[in-house]
Amino acid sequence: MTITAALLAGACSASDGGTGPTTLRPTAPLAAGSPAPVRAPASHVDGAIVRGHAGSDYDVASSVVELAQGAQAVVVGTVTSWADGRVLRDGDDQRTSAAMEVLVAQSFTAQDGAQIVFVEVQRGDVLVDDARAAMELDDGASYGERSLADLERAVPVGTRVLVLAVEAPSDAEIAATGGGGKVSTSWSPPHAGAALLSPLPQGLLFEDADGTYVSGVADQSDVEHGQWPAAEPRTMGDGGPFGQLLAQLSTEFEQG
Repeated sequence: MTITAALLAGACSASDGGTGPTTLRPTAPLAAGSPAPVRAPASHVDGAIVRGHAGSDYDVASSVVELAQGAQAVVVGTVTSWADGRVLRDGDDQRTSAAMEVLVAQSFTAQDGAQIVFVEVQRGDVLVDDARAAMELDDGASYGERSLADLERAVPVGTRVLVLAVEAPSDAEIAATGGGGKVSTSWSPPHAGAALLSPLPQGLLFEDADGTYVSGVADQSDVEHGQWPAAEPRTMGDGGPFGQLLAQLSTEFEQG
């Protein structure tokens, strides 16, 4: 039985009650003496590597503003590191994740100053035996699991990212869903009290080198329809699509 994104989403829904945007749980401020974040030159983002091949069913929002209504956290910042995350097991199906560290430059749902949050990014599934060794697939097929090095190349440190997310379910909440899946390897934040976020399917958006944006979970077509800005380079003075997303959110939250 495959562990799907629906398992994680179900645990989140059970814990948040399906409410709209709420204040982001306080997270770890920058430690005293920490250097100010330096934004690296924009790099090309390979969304296909981050997204992988996993799919899930969800209600597609027709704009970033509509998507924000179902998010507990809406933040923009820069990627500062990638690290191993949790491992989930469901029978012989093993799903690994990565914890992407983000230094928050602006939060649309909290006013707590500079903060660090961690975003759980799925790396793919592998069939394993009792010794947790990967099983061979038929016909020379290979697994689509991404390594940390793959993710670091696809989304270099310093890349700006917009995250619309809910609080990631705890290990106990995942086990309580009744689907048979459980966390076999837990994750602990390197900063006490830091939040682990689970991005909404359309809610992980990286700024590309040309000012456009790249989806990190949903298919790119799902974030370029309706009132989403087309992720195409604009002429000078028009503002890039990534900046347009931020402008739409700023307008919405200022009015709210």
